[in-house]
Amino acid sequence: MHPMKPQIVGKNLIDYKDVNGKLVIKELIDAAKTKDGDFVYYNWHRPNSNSNEINKVSFAMGIQDWKWMIGGGLYIDDIEQSLLIKQNRFEEKIKNELIVLFVIISILMIILFIIIKWFNKKTKESIQNMLEFFTQASKKNIHLDEKEIYFKEFISLAQVINTMIDFRIKTEQNLINSQKEVQKQKEELETIFENSKDGLAIVDLKSNFLDCNSEYLKITGFTKDELLATSSLDLTSSHDKKNVENILKEVVDKGYVRNFEKNCIVKGNKNIILNMSLSLMPDHQRIIISTKDVTHLKQLESHNRLNAMGDMISNIAHHWRQPLSVISTSASGIKIKKEFGDISDEELLELCDKIDNSSQFLSKTIDDFNSLIKGDSLKIEFSLIKNIEKLLYLVDATVKSENIQIKLSVQNYINYYGYPNDMIQCFMTIINNSIDILKTIKEQKYIFIDIKNDDEKLYIVFKDNGGGIHKDIIPRVFEPYFTTKHQSQGTGIGLYMTHEIIVQHFQGEISVENISFEYKGNSYSGARFTITLPLS
Repeated sequence: MHPMKPQIVGKNLIDYKDVNGKLVIKELIDAAKTKDGDFVYYNWHRPNSNSNEINKVSFAMGIQDWKWMIGGGLYIDDIEQSLLIKQNRFEEKIKNELIVLFVIISILMIILFIIIKWFNKKTKESIQNMLEFFTQASKKNIHLDEKEIYFKEFISLAQVINTMIDFRIKTEQNLINSQKEVQKQKEELETIFENSKDGLAIVDLKSNFLDCNSEYLKITGFTKDELLATSSLDLTSSHDKKNVENILKEVVDKGYVRNFEKNCIVKGNKNIILNMSLSLMPDHQRIIISTKDVTHLKQLESHNRLNAMGDMISNIAHHWRQPLSVISTSASGIKIKKEFGDISDEELLELCDKIDNSSQFLSKTIDDFNSLIKGDSLKIEFSLIKNIEKLLYLVDATVKSENIQIKLSVQNYINYYGYPNDMIQCFMTIINNSIDILKTIKEQKYIFIDIKNDDEKLYIVFKDNGGGIHKDIIPRVFEPYFTTKHQSQGTGIGLYMTHEIIVQHFQGEISVENISFEYKGNSYSGARFTITLPLS
């Protein structure tokens, strides 16, 4: 059946051809025989139209069980017309949508422009605030007001900036405090420098004077302008100049030199003896010199050495009394027996041996006292107990002649680094003072020597049972020229020099006090001298 052409119903159109000669029905049947059907393009008359055949497309599909073919078709121009209508509608829709989109985009652009304009304004304000802040902050310490910042990122930056400002304020305050402290220390150092009891001078590495205090001017007698026009080397006596040059080199290499002595030529071409300590300053271009005029001290030392020689001679006399007696007795015996012809060779040799042994003893005594009188020029390590034993040997004859017992107590047998003969001189001065006191008492006479130490210090204690020192005198026993003895017995510089040697040569301390103590059930009183020396 054909709804549009009922006249062809019942007719066999298998051989129908369109204007192009295409077997339309046959191709439609062939298309229907395919599995899923197919399209066929051909020409066909439009219904209710007298026009010629026009292009048409049909779809044919077979129903195998019924042996039917069904299909439908559309004219190409209808399709094109429909597509054109749809195209026009679509274009119109697109046009309208584009207009709407343009309007929306325009509105969005306007809004975006407004937002950007606002953002730029606020950003500019924030940046301007920061620029103004940095301009002001370069002149004074102020904080950036976070309320004037509109963006989170800038607020974080403002917080960092304020933290930096706080740090700068703190740093500047610390710097101000440090400058005040430095100024204070500078003023204190200048005060110390100017008012020091020691003469202080600053020189360059060639010993040219750069500065000095009033005490140094007092020692040399020069004005400051006169001193700044010369050098330390120029003020040195000719025989000490080479030694001074070596000392300056040692200061540069080592950093310091302590207790160096030189002969100095001062105002009026006067010669004095200076004790100097030199230290290289932090800039390594200058040397500071601490100076003491020890001319008077050297004179006292010389005087004390003469007094010590007097004591030595007294001790030598005690030491020599017995060997001289042996020599005299042996020589007299030889002479008498020779006159009577009553001496054998054995007796002669025996007496000669006694004379020889006594002579050697006298020679050894001279050597021992001679080394003691000469003193020490260099520090050495020595056995403290052997030094004490040497001391006891030197005073042995004297204490025995006065019936004095010396009691020695040693905690540890240690070695000490210092001046052994100077130490013996100090000890001997103390013992000789005890001997002089003990000569005046009738009871048993004792001198006690106790030696002990801890990790840092050595303690040497001398005490006697001579009754002590008068309370009005004891504070002055270490003063120069102070003595309670008759002028023929002492000059009052022994204990003073002992004090100076302990303090200056050994960097130690010496003190004296009156004490009461018991020994072997008896009570005694006397003076106690305590010498404290550093072990390091």
